[in-house]
Amino acid sequence: MQRHEVLDFWFGSPRPETPEEIRRHATNVWRAGASIDDAVRERFGAAFEQAVDGALDHWCETLQGKLALLILLDQFSRHIHRDTEAQYRGDAKALQLARELHDGDEHEQLTFMERAWAMMPFAHHESIDSARRAIEIADALKAAAPPHLEAFADIGCQQSRRALAIFERFGRYPHRNAILGRQSTAEEEAFLRDYRHGPTAAVLEKAGIER
Repeated sequence: MQRHEVLDFWFGSPRPETPEEIRRHATNVWRAGASIDDAVRERFGAAFEQAVDGALDHWCETLQGKLALLILLDQFSRHIHRDTEAQYRGDAKALQLARELHDGDEHEQLTFMERAWAMMPFAHHESIDSARRAIEIADALKAAAPPHLEAFADIGCQQSRRALAIFERFGRYPHRNAILGRQSTAEEEAFLRDYRHGPTAAVLEKAGIER
């Protein structure tokens, strides 16, 4: 497995540039959900195991390699092991990579779309500090977004604020309880009955992305 294979799959090859190309790629890959699970599992399943075991740590010698490893651990894991506890196996290592990218200035060398995905380990981490940092990064991205990508930047801002509100209320993300074998409280059960992706869906519609 080569690092460019991860990046080409996730970001497209050639990279989409126009709003129409970006929307099409987002619909077919980023928001495709379970429909691409089998393809990701077949192509990248073995590489994910290598990444978790540290066999691909040498990818971090380059910025693009570090990004590829982060995507493999943070995004592909959720396709390969959807709705199982194993989907979180790469999160700790992905968070470490995200911190390395953002504690210095490495993230500033990435493209807008690469930066948008490089922040996701903060959003996935069950921590109030990580949730707040995700908001900071999302806001900075929105401020730097070119006009044709403002709607995409809105997605990150709304999702990160919503995640923080949920975490502040419950101290964890209740929608993970079943997967992790955690007992939900009565308040969490009531929340989960009404849990919808309404705000995100509205922004995706604005951006022209199907889900």
